[in-house]
Amino acid sequence: MNSITSFICTLMNRIVFGLLIAMMLIIYRNSHAAELPGIDNWQTHPAIEEVRQLYNQIQQNSSNGIYPTKTRAFKVQATQCGVYPMREKSISLDERGKVRKLVMLQLVSDGAPLRVERFYDERGALRFVFSRLLLTDLRIYLSARGEVIWAMEFYDNKREITERVKGDWETVPATADEALALFNRKEACPEIPPNSTTPTH
Repeated sequence: MNSITSFICTLMNRIVFGLLIAMMLIIYRNSHAAELPGIDNWQTHPAIEEVRQLYNQIQQNSSNGIYPTKTRAFKVQATQCGVYPMREKSISLDERGKVRKLVMLQLVSDGAPLRVERFYDERGALRFVFSRLLLTDLRIYLSARGEVIWAMEFYDNKREITERVKGDWETVPATADEALALFNRKEACPEIPPNSTTPTH
């Protein structure tokens, strides 16, 4: 009887010990996954790598025609277009007709071109923003919930962490549906008919 009791106690202790180890591993993995990117690990961080893979997939599918692209171009005329006129915008659509990429090119201060590219996942959430103004590039990485997880500026072979949050102008439109609405929105500049050779500036 004592040997049976001893065996049961030993077995229970091992089970409890195994459960404790499993719980510790789960806690460790969750805390590791929740760790935000930093200057030392952002290039290899799982959250950044996930966005990078999404970006590469969208770029590849857009370039090989799997995601067809629609483009609207506008004739920039100072008397009609107002401040920061839109010069061109385009969208790439997946097989369901969802916007996966939105590109906008507009003229800002002193006529400098500002190019902003936004990339959306299959659920329609904004996951990556790339913008270029003169010699400055900006990259913003977002989670599936739309939270900014990392933002960095690149200028003259230098890089600097920058503060960006959900709701900043670069992160809008935040959904694929909003991106489609923005693409279809009427602009102040007159639109150039498709296949026209009229210059946009």
